[in-house]
Amino acid sequence: MTLSGSWSRSFKAPTLYQQYIFYETVLLPASIVGAGNGSDTILLVAGGNPDVGPERARSWTAGLELRPKALPELTFSASWYDIRYTDRVTGPISGSILAAFGDPGYASLIDFMPDPASLAALIGGAQFGLANFTGAPYDPASVVAVADNRNTNVAAWALKGIDARLSWDQALGQGRSLGLEIAGSWIDSEQRITAELPTTQLAGTIFNPAKLRMRSTARFVTGPLTANLAINYIGGLEDRRFDELRRLAPTATVDIGVSYTLVRGEGRDPGLEISLTAQNLFNEEPREIGQLGPYDTPYDSTNYSPIGRFIAFGIRRHW
Repeated sequence: MTLSGSWSRSFKAPTLYQQYIFYETVLLPASIVGAGNGSDTILLVAGGNPDVGPERARSWTAGLELRPKALPELTFSASWYDIRYTDRVTGPISGSILAAFGDPGYASLIDFMPDPASLAALIGGAQFGLANFTGAPYDPASVVAVADNRNTNVAAWALKGIDARLSWDQALGQGRSLGLEIAGSWIDSEQRITAELPTTQLAGTIFNPAKLRMRSTARFVTGPLTANLAINYIGGLEDRRFDELRRLAPTATVDIGVSYTLVRGEGRDPGLEISLTAQNLFNEEPREIGQLGPYDTPYDSTNYSPIGRFIAFGIRRHW
């Protein structure tokens, strides 16, 4: 039995992407959020921010590994981690920026008394200038609110989880062996943007890691032939971006592979191997999700791959 643990405090500088990706400014009629009169407008800003500072974190881990003497072929390992971020860099308004106008928790992030100089500075720094969708010429006096959703240090983020692995590797004699392994991770994470807003669950929602992921593998070796089978599992997800909660069912994909050693090379001796693999054997497709705009992906690109069944033949030569 091996026990391990660690505790740390750390910081991470903001990425160049978070700082210097361009930002855009969009002018809309204030009536779409129930503000102002017919001629009033609102300005929405989103993108990078060169003024963001570092993120900070406190973390600790604990680990356990067991190798029973009575079962030397068996190995079990597990690790627990707990990470607390502060000053997390993010666009402070999650989901639709327009929805923030109806949520009092976002009131501190919206400027309801913008001055012409700050408006001119925002529009002047936008990559493509002002995108005006009001149908009327831009008038700074008509802007009654600015929602600035550029990256900033506002979020507190808590993350905890368990990674576990159980493996069994048995020699069968005459150059044969059988290996079985199951590995998985459970994660829980939540975020709080401002003190006025409630804590938001992240894990298990789309575009965030699934709460549960598992991979089971089997490997059989007989002489020069090696065969592998793997099953990948992704737990269910929730889409909370709409008024009605939408659920995505769990998914599972199957991978197989076979390799044959024509010339076995030990160390630096020449060797030759051929292989045939198939990923996502049954062509499982990503779960379809709703879109908030024409540029949204129709699937969760964080948890699913857009590549369907993928078959590859390989020749490996080393010397």
